Amino acid sequence: MRRTKAKVTVLDVVEGVYAGLAGSSPSAWLAEALALVEGYVGEDLGGIAHAYDVSGPPASWTFSRPVVHGKDASLGNAVLESFAMLPPRVLERCYREAGPAGTFSRLTGMTVADLPSAKESVASARDIADQLYVNAQNPDDRGMIVVVNVAKRRPFGAESVRKLAQVAAHLAAAQRIAMGVRKLEAPAAVLEADGKLADVDRAHEGAIELLRRAVVKLDRARATASRRHADEVVAEWTALLAGRYSLVDRHESDGRR
Repeated sequence: MRRTKAKVTVLDVVEGVYAGLAGSSPSAWLAEALALVEGYVGEDLGGIAHAYDVSGPPASWTFSRPVVHGKDASLGNAVLESFAMLPPRVLERCYREAGPAGTFSRLTGMTVADLPSAKESVASARDIADQLYVNAQNPDDRGMIVVVNVAKRRPFGAESVRKLAQVAAHLAAAQRIAMGVRKLEAPAAVLEADGKLADVDRAHEGAIELLRRAVVKLDRARATASRRHADEVVAEWTALLAGRYSLVDRHESDGRR
C-alpha cells in the first residue's frame, strides 16, 4: 500500500524556505523547497522544481535544469525536452497566466503523459495522474515553479489556493534574496523577536517602525498559535512589506532569534 509522507504545516514550509538560503547552492535550496512543498501537500510521488525567466518574447525565455525529487532524473530531462516542443502559447499559460497555485490538468487540459516527450522518456510518469504546482513569480517575470506529482486528481478549492499562494509569495521573496536583491549578510535592519532594534542601515532608518510592528506582530502570532493554526501565523507573515522588505529569521550563536 502506498503511504503518504508525514504532513508538514505551511509555516514549516515558509520557515524552511528562508532557513535554507544560508549557505545552500541555488540547486540545493530549490531541492529543499521542493521537498518541503511535497511534504505539505502530503504525497510521495516526488516532483520537480526549476527557476525561469519569461520576460521578453518567448524566444528569449530561459529555464534552469529542473531539480527532481523522488523520481528518476530522466523526468527532468523530459521536462526540458517538452519546453522545446510545446507551443509558445501553452508555455505562456504555464508561467505568465498560471497564477500562484493550481493543477496542471486544469491549467492546460493535459497530464504528464500528454507531454510531447513523456512516452519516450519517462516510464516512471505512468503512476502520475496530475500535478499540483506552486508558481512563485516576481514582477519582472522571473520566478520559480515547484510541481508535486499526485496519484489521483483531487479537488483544489479556493482555500487550498489561498494557502499555497502564501507559500508562493514567500518563495518569490526568498528567490529575490538569493539572487542578491536583498543580501542576507547585509540586511536593511536587524531586530530581536520583541522588536528591539539591534542594527540598521542608515538608508533604512525610516522603515524601523514599520519593521518593528511587523516583527512583534509575527512573534505574538507564533507564541499564541498551535501547529493546528500554523497557517494563521503565515497569514501574519507578510512576504513583502511596503513593497520592499522581507522578514527572515536568523539565529545567533547564543540561540537568540
